[in-house]
Amino acid sequence: MAELRGHREEVRRATRDEWAEIFADSDACVSPVLTPWEAHEHPHNVARRAFVEVDGLVQPAPAQIQPYAGRRASAADAGGRDIAETLGDWAWHRPD
Repeated sequence: MAELRGHREEVRRATRDEWAEIFADSDACVSPVLTPWEAHEHPHNVARRAFVEVDGLVQPAPAQIQPYAGRRASAADAGGRDIAETLGDWAWHRPD
């Protein structure tokens, strides 16, 4: 940890966005920590369609795991629904 303290001022010389730009075309594994309000607009997330809008609310998209890939997100449940109905809407069915 002491080794990192010596670099504190160098890291502070640039903003988060400036560091992201510096590393943008490098082979380094560096990415900015985004706020929840920025994440859905990041090019990485846009390209992977990681967020969707349902009923005017931006939310994480369902994971693209087979056999569920391509299913659309459904609106958040306000409560009071039968859990089996909700899970059925999400394509989850009770094993026989």
